[in-house]
Amino acid sequence: MEKLKTIINFFIGIIVIGVFAFIFFKGSILTIWMTPDNPVTYAIYGEDGRILKMVTLPDNEAIWYFSNSESNDEEYALVKMLGSYGTHYFWRIWNISGSGVSLGYRIYPEDVQPVRMESHILNKYKKGTGDSSFPKIDNTTHSTFLFKEDAVKFEGMWLEKEDSDEEFINHALNLTK
Repeated sequence: MEKLKTIINFFIGIIVIGVFAFIFFKGSILTIWMTPDNPVTYAIYGEDGRILKMVTLPDNEAIWYFSNSESNDEEYALVKMLGSYGTHYFWRIWNISGSGVSLGYRIYPEDVQPVRMESHILNKYKKGTGDSSFPKIDNTTHSTFLFKEDAVKFEGMWLEKEDSDEEFINHALNLTK
């Protein structure tokens, strides 16, 4: 009987060590987020005339766009976005790491991929008298973006993927470069 207890304790110890090793080693693998080779546009159109867009560009750049038709405000920001994918463990449990995250374990919806993102504002253009919607130039922020196949959660809102408008992109780049 004593020998059976010793064997059971040994296997329990191996299982506990295996679980901790799995969590440690899986969490040490970092996958870098990269923008696609072609522009991808995500947008949300409010019933009140406000528009928020994010267009990912090659070289980890993006255009953030906000428009408020009621106040005639319009703002563009050219942003450098550097991020890393969260580590998926099982079920809906993910671990995200990066600046501002002390304990990175989170539960996310099944169909998303979290990305811990560092966003650095390279340049901006603003038309109108309202307050700026984006951080100041040279400001760096850290947040978690949730990517789905056809949407991204940005600034607390789900922006839906739409066809990219080359004219809009060129106009935004002319204003912010």
